[in-house]
Amino acid sequence: MQDLKVIANHYTKALKNHTKGDLALLEEIIMGLKNVAEAIKLHKLNRVLAHVSLKVKKEVVFEILEKITSTKACSVLKPVMEVVLKNNRLEMLELIIQELSFDSKKTLEATLLVPQKLENNELEAVQQKLQARFNAPVEIAQDTWSKKGVSLSISSLDLEIGFSKEDILKKIEKQVIQSI
Repeated sequence: MQDLKVIANHYTKALKNHTKGDLALLEEIIMGLKNVAEAIKLHKLNRVLAHVSLKVKKEVVFEILEKITSTKACSVLKPVMEVVLKNNRLEMLELIIQELSFDSKKTLEATLLVPQKLENNELEAVQQKLQARFNAPVEIAQDTWSKKGVSLSISSLDLEIGFSKEDILKKIEKQVIQSI
């Protein structure tokens, strides 16, 4: 059982890396995997799939995937399902779903660096926009810094967004010099 968890972790990590913090896509992938796992269980396809060639397995599972998942989620899931089928690991779908579900529900922790602290209502507005963007709860820790600009980082997504007046002026200056 422990071996299966380790292997499922590899599949989970691959899917997470491919979504790159797009929690809406991750949610679509989770739903797609749940639906495929349920379809295979309900129709006892796992018994049939155990006795057919890899080509037939792929055709059947890909047909199910295409019908019950979005195009974007399907394009991510097809290569993963191909490897799952090739290695006869359909029983691991539940473990992969559990691992992905745990990650999609966790609260994202963001750090906001600003020249002066924001009012509570401004901070809440930023928080709501981030929650809508990432489709997940977001907690924001606010801090001040000396630059005239803003920086937002979400470490769990390896995401950092920022701009400062100096940076923008340098970029404009560089563009003007290059265009001359």
